[in-house]
Amino acid sequence: MSKKIKMIIMDGDGSTLDQNGFMDSRLKNLIISRPDLKWVMATGRCMNLLRETDIFQFLSEETPHIVSGGAEIKYKNGDLMSEALLSHHDISTLFKLLKMNDVYNFIHFSKNGCNYFFSKNV
Repeated sequence: MSKKIKMIIMDGDGSTLDQNGFMDSRLKNLIISRPDLKWVMATGRCMNLLRETDIFQFLSEETPHIVSGGAEIKYKNGDLMSEALLSHHDISTLFKLLKMNDVYNFIHFSKNGCNYFFSKNV
């Protein structure tokens, strides 16, 4: 019994996309030649930043994509299927496990539909 490939799940930056967010022409030609496959991204980028890449136009409309480092599963149109965000307690626990007790100025902000976290001394 032979199995048929139905979906390709691709990593983003450094794999299918170069440092400028562009895909290799061979991948582009492969995607164009195989419209029967569902082309799905799994990336650390949020959906809004994924939209800025040239691969976005070729991604599956009806299959959700794994974005924001796995924190969100979204459809290409931006509709949210699932999200698993870290709570303040989760972040505090992680810092304790990593022995990062001296973290200060831990900042969270949202911009263009993406969430960012950073600390000045990490």
